[in-house]
Amino acid sequence: MPALTGSPYERRPPYRAVVEAPTDRTVSWRTAVAGFAEVFHAQWHDHAYPGHAHHTWTLPVVDDGVIGCDLDRHDHTAVRSGVTRLPPHVVHP
Repeated sequence: MPALTGSPYERRPPYRAVVEAPTDRTVSWRTAVAGFAEVFHAQWHDHAYPGHAHHTWTLPVVDDGVIGCDLDRHDHTAVRSGVTRLPPHVVHP
């Protein structure tokens, strides 16, 4: 029987996909905008932030992805881009 070449039955080296883990990134800075203390921009792929509170209003802005926390035993999850707000001294992750 002749060798099968140029067909799906031809011997080929094994396929090896290289998948790199996503990179987490964070940047923060103080701002001169009245009413805002600082800006914090983060891109996390598998992160659970420890519970904490702020002395000022907090405006979480979701560019892409999901952000969520439990406040007063209620789930508050933002599943699309947008801005939410947290009052001062509210413990949240």
